Amino acid sequence: MDIGDHARVTGSALKNWLVGQIQDSIIVGLIWLLGLLLIKVPLAPFWALLAAALQFIPQVGAALGMLGRSLPHGSNGRIGNTLCTC
Repeated sequence: MDIGDHARVTGSALKNWLVGQIQDSIIVGLIWLLGLLLIKVPLAPFWALLAAALQFIPQVGAALGMLGRSLPHGSNGRIGNTLCTC
């Protein structure tokens, strides 16, 4: 296999990965949007778009997507109690 074949195979694999990531992000965003609209969350399209965008970031994206919704509810005005809902 010459370098051109390797480049074509690698390019094809990366293109397929990108298409899969985009499809995954769209599906995640739509699921978030439906769920947030169902429970009447304010700014639901914004949070769904944020969740879809953060889906591209491996491992960290899901945590960052939840962080935005948990900060206002868990803090009760105090920074130290941000992620605790007790």
